[in-house]
Amino acid sequence: MPRNRLLNPWYIISDDPGRLQPPSSSCNLTAFITHTTTLLARTAQRGNAQPPPLVQLRSKLNPKLQIAVAEQIPCTDRHRLLLNVSDRALLAESVEACHELGLGGVHLAGHVAAALAADATTDGRRLLQLLTGCGKEDGGVGDEQVKEEENDADSTSHRRLVFGVSCHGSEDLVQASNDLQATFAVLSPVLPSTSCPSDQTLGWDGFENHIRTALAMQAGRELVPVYALGGVGPSDLPRAVAAGGHGIAGIKCFWHDMNFASGDRLIYK
Repeated sequence: MPRNRLLNPWYIISDDPGRLQPPSSSCNLTAFITHTTTLLARTAQRGNAQPPPLVQLRSKLNPKLQIAVAEQIPCTDRHRLLLNVSDRALLAESVEACHELGLGGVHLAGHVAAALAADATTDGRRLLQLLTGCGKEDGGVGDEQVKEEENDADSTSHRRLVFGVSCHGSEDLVQASNDLQATFAVLSPVLPSTSCPSDQTLGWDGFENHIRTALAMQAGRELVPVYALGGVGPSDLPRAVAAGGHGIAGIKCFWHDMNFASGDRLIYK
């Protein structure tokens, strides 16, 4: 099944719970968990055949809070949660937490994705197999020893995780599609953003050009579905799709601007 059939056009990214003041406040963290739970419940109420949107838990200041939040989410909604991984050293722990808690998967920062793609060690290939259920482009990890070790493991560890990758150009998109076999990619920054400020934005023309270039580099092979991120919102979906993207990703436009607690709903076609 094409990867884009598994994805909603919206991709919701959380605010950073590490910014809570003070970060150790149980009251603030409880409010964050409540907001996450409400958001998941409201966005699950849909009237069409598309799956509900994924939600990335993102804390670069305190990555451990991501798992702490996920543990408090009802089991029925955990499959829509992705853990942000911005430190290569935390990738194995995050993958393990996904399997143990029933989470949807992970979203890798660009430098973590590049490190994983270049990791030819047994541990690196094993991690990729745990993420994708297969491994490199040939459908396997290319190492019979790793295959034998995985065959001896509990079969539940082979569940393919949802696997997102942050990208900033066409070569990143090709790497996400081929070397990593990711579920989707996020291409940024499209427009100026208060959440992720940058002096070098792509603009919609740049967004489209990177996707076109990546498609040409793919030489007929499937390109990973691409979300636009950075200064965009739900009203930009038609522009993103016209440029070759799959949907819109955002922090402020979904996490802050949408009041799910009062019944706001995402409308998409």
